[in-house]
Amino acid sequence: AEVYEQLVKGWTSEMAPLLSDSENALLYWSGQLLMFEQGIRFLTDFLLNDVYYRTTRPLHNLDRAMNQMYLLRAYEERRGELEERIGVL
Repeated sequence: AEVYEQLVKGWTSEMAPLLSDSENALLYWSGQLLMFEQGIRFLTDFLLNDVYYRTTRPLHNLDRAMNQMYLLRAYEERRGELEERIGVL
């Protein structure tokens, strides 16, 4: 959670002047969306026989997709803590 807080802090230090209140309110959800989107992209590439992302072994993109979904689940499980950390910034 500390790494997450520092990442968000660094990003918002540069982006804050450009973000609306609505965008700031959706900061937690943007992380969730990116993890989900990347997982779907890896899965799609796996289903299309790995035409976009370079792979080094069979099932590489499937493993990547599954890892993104595990990461997303962990992110969702810590939602309260992560939103709290964003709130102090």
